[in-house]
Amino acid sequence: MNHLFCEGKIKTSFNIGEGGRLLYYGMWRFIHRNLFLQEVYRMLDGPGAPSLIVLGVGNHELNAVRVAGTDAACPEECLCSAGFSSWFDTLRVIFEGDRYLRTIPIVFVLPSAQNEDLKPPDYAWQNNDLVLLFNERAKSIFSPSSNVRIFDTFWMTTMRMQDSVDSIHYGKATNAMLVQVLLNHACK
Repeated sequence: MNHLFCEGKIKTSFNIGEGGRLLYYGMWRFIHRNLFLQEVYRMLDGPGAPSLIVLGVGNHELNAVRVAGTDAACPEECLCSAGFSSWFDTLRVIFEGDRYLRTIPIVFVLPSAQNEDLKPPDYAWQNNDLVLLFNERAKSIFSPSSNVRIFDTFWMTTMRMQDSVDSIHYGKATNAMLVQVLLNHACK
C-alpha cells in the first residue's frame, strides 16, 4: 500500500496537507466488499477521514475474475464468482450502498476492456487504455475536462519512464504515478 502526498512524495503516514489522508489499494482482493470495508474502517481508526480513496487493479486480476465467472474454480480472493456483471454490481454497492463511504471521494482504476462483457456503468470515464470509475463524491472533484487532463498527464509520464523501468515493477510504478496525478488534481 502506498501513501502519497500532494507534494509528490511517497511516505508512510496518512496525512495529505492539513487533516487529509489518502488510502491507495493496489491489492485487488480488497475490492471484495467485506474485506474492503473492514480494511477501510480499520484504517479510519486514526484521526481524520481520507481525502481520497484510489483502488487499482491490473489485467492479471481482471483475467482471474473472468475465469471465476465460468465454471472454473474461484480463487479465495476472487471478487465475485458471477463474473463481470456482478462485479460492477459489487462496485455499485461499495460506491453507493455505504452511508459513510458516500462522503469520501473514491476512484476505481482498471484497464479498458476490449470485449463486450465488460461494459462500464454510467459513472465511468475511459480512454483506450484505462477506465476510471468515480463515486458521486469524486465526480464533484474530477470533472470530465479534468479527467482528460489526468489521462494526458498520466500517459505522457508513463511513456517517458517506460523504457527505464524494470517490467516487474512497471505496474506498481505506473499505479503510483496515476495516483499522484489524481492527487495533484484533487489537491488543487
